[in-house]
Amino acid sequence: MKIKVVNFSRNNSLVTPILFLLLGILLLINPGWLIEFMTYILGGILITIGILNLIKCLKFQALSNYYLIIGILLIIVGVICIFGSSFIEILIRFIIGSAILFNGFSRLLNVSNKKYFIINLIASILLIACGLYTIFVANLVFMTIGIFIIFFSILKIIDYIRYSKNRDII
Repeated sequence: MKIKVVNFSRNNSLVTPILFLLLGILLLINPGWLIEFMTYILGGILITIGILNLIKCLKFQALSNYYLIIGILLIIVGVICIFGSSFIEILIRFIIGSAILFNGFSRLLNVSNKKYFIINLIASILLIACGLYTIFVANLVFMTIGIFIIFFSILKIIDYIRYSKNRDII
């Protein structure tokens, strides 16, 4: 049985980890600006695709209803992304924080094991506190995601360097 080792290409394997490292640093330093910028880009892309669908609607009369509806919906969602970028950031925080909060409350309701009662009680209270903190404090979730992105991109860069050294030896 042979195991095939996929190697790194010298040309482009560092590009992705470096881009993700920059993304993680931006999320860590200024997550609000980055999320707002990304929603502007997303809104622009959606509006462009919506306009292209409306143009297809004019070109192909047989498919006009489908392209007309999709085009209008994409333009509306794109405008919402552009003008509601801060709302989208709050919505993402609320969804993630609510999931953490729900997990904390469900753990709190299921704290019946007497052997681990204190540990489960503390864990559920911490989860509830983290959920509330995530909902009400801006950018915590995005900063945490930035830390994970930085960590994994550094691991990829270290793997590339380690593989490059080993390949030169062979």
